[in-house]
Amino acid sequence: SGSLTVSPASTRTYTITAEGPGGTVTASVLVTVNQPPEVTLTAEPDRVIKGDPVTLTWTSLNADSVSIDPEPGVVVLNGSHEVYPRIPTLYTITATAAWDVMPTVAAVFVGVVPREAAYIPITVNPGIAYGLAVMDLEIPAVTYTIESIGKKPFGVVPHPSLDYLYVACHESTTVEKIDVFTGERLAVINVVGRPRDIAITPDGSTVYVSLINNDSIEDLAVIDTASDTLITTISVPNDAKAVDVSPDGSRLYVSSTKSSSISSDGVISIVDTSANVIIDTVETGTYEAFDLAVSPDGSRVYIANEEDGLSYLDTSDNSLVGVIEEAHKVYARLAVSPGGEYVYVATYHDRNFQAEVSVIDTDTLGLAAIIPITLPYQFLEFKGMDIHPTASELYMIYKAGSTGLNDFYVIDTMSNTIVDSLKIGVEGDIYGDLLIIRP
Repeated sequence: SGSLTVSPASTRTYTITAEGPGGTVTASVLVTVNQPPEVTLTAEPDRVIKGDPVTLTWTSLNADSVSIDPEPGVVVLNGSHEVYPRIPTLYTITATAAWDVMPTVAAVFVGVVPREAAYIPITVNPGIAYGLAVMDLEIPAVTYTIESIGKKPFGVVPHPSLDYLYVACHESTTVEKIDVFTGERLAVINVVGRPRDIAITPDGSTVYVSLINNDSIEDLAVIDTASDTLITTISVPNDAKAVDVSPDGSRLYVSSTKSSSISSDGVISIVDTSANVIIDTVETGTYEAFDLAVSPDGSRVYIANEEDGLSYLDTSDNSLVGVIEEAHKVYARLAVSPGGEYVYVATYHDRNFQAEVSVIDTDTLGLAAIIPITLPYQFLEFKGMDIHPTASELYMIYKAGSTGLNDFYVIDTMSNTIVDSLKIGVEGDIYGDLLIIRP
């Protein structure tokens, strides 16, 4: 007589045999071993544009029931199912057995991006967390947020592949590479100052970042995107502001302010991108060059001069041409229409604080329209703007604060009227491009 502890790995029969003077007898007992459920789940493809199909495929073993969340719910034990996710989605499969109180779980993440999106820097938790609000422009509405971005993201520019963003994070003194499908931070590049505006060459090989309030002589950071490393810095007249690259990628234009106790004169620096050296500088006189944008054909560089209106640089001989000034208007930022016919300038009135968009005809160099964003004495702090490359839409972003006003505005550039607006709670400053439009 006695007892013995066994731990069978699978169902088996144990047989005991007893022998004695009267002969031999046996007895048997079947020990059933219940195997825990096993389950797998895959998604193909796992990176899609909103509305495109994804095939979920799964297998299970030793399970009595299987379900997948958030969809399709209860499914057969082995199979596949097509889903159409509209935002980044974690699909979780759960396999259970009737005898087991602990289900088996597996998961797969599917990265999803809108076909037309604006990526807008925001404060998630003041002083602690920052991110990018992803605006689906086909709705329009913010559908999700990419979190865990460096402190105070300022500049945003997409890689030509449209798979990545480079984000200039002001207080972190970094430029971060973000996977737009997953929100993953793929690289963090330390730069030598606080980054502000950001631009990328048309071939995606180089990122240029202006550095604001930098005590050193280096005011422009140059990043190689193949290695995601800082490869050099360039000295321009102090306090570099805006940067933009010519359509052929051969020239970088940098606006900066050369300050003294007597005046603040603007300077446009022209950089040869093949050697990353300055080949010319253009004094803008008393114009305090702030923002700039290269025309689609590369023939002009339009310059927003704050209180001094709009001018442009003729790139054939780098001569400066004054265009227009509006009394009591501050020209903050600008965008050029895809065909180059118009320049759109974000302005505000320095006395009644009214926010407007001035539309300048590049052929006549005259004021074609004024689009009011607010009424007089309704203050909205301008943050960013961008123009759709194919649709007739201009996007304006402000910080509404406690005004109760909306902070995202859609302007129809055919009628020069606001056709939509909404509140997104913008906190961070925005410079550079912020749109990704997919064919």
